[in-house]
Amino acid sequence: MAKLEALGEPAEDLDDFGDPFMLQRYYPERSAPDISKLFGSEFAQSVSELSPGQWHGPLLSGYGVHLVYVHRHTEAPAPTFSEVRDRVAQDWGTRGGSRSTSSTMRACASATTSWLKTALKHRK
Repeated sequence: MAKLEALGEPAEDLDDFGDPFMLQRYYPERSAPDISKLFGSEFAQSVSELSPGQWHGPLLSGYGVHLVYVHRHTEAPAPTFSEVRDRVAQDWGTRGGSRSTSSTMRACASATTSWLKTALKHRK
């Protein structure tokens, strides 16, 4: 850890530090969900709470123990409509469609009931 702290902000090439690792050693600008998928939700939560600009560790993941440098925390930009259009259409069709069908069925049932009551009154 002392060598890493003396190094300061890391470069992309960190092969001289640590044990061989089957994944990358450098994960620039990754979102919390990305880190969670790679290393687990507890690890991602821990990383999100770390102060930028310094080395931290050890942090435990399913792969073992890690020393982590956080350059900065940034909020992900809101997606544009074109990026989420298909998902919105799918959700609207699934949720809106079932609500619409339910509403239509209730309206039809109500109209049928009213029509039957009126028809029965006139029959007597």
